[in-house]
Amino acid sequence: MSTKQLKTVEIAEILKQEIANISYNSDLEEVGQVITVEDGIAKIYGINKVEAGEVVEFESGIKGLVISLETNS
Repeated sequence: MSTKQLKTVEIAEILKQEIANISYNSDLEEVGQVITVEDGIAKIYGINKVEAGEVVEFESGIKGLVISLETNS
């Protein structure tokens, strides 16, 4: 095994260990109200702290990606 391959394997193992040790709080919850669902797009009211690019989870367990942040629309 070459030195370069060994280093790649070592790096991969370190990354796996670091990822396995990550802890995060997924108990954060902000509840909104679904106004409409059309063509796979849900309009939600009341989730004011959400940011574009954030993944949200609906009560049914379906996940969605926040694309547009509009106010009063």
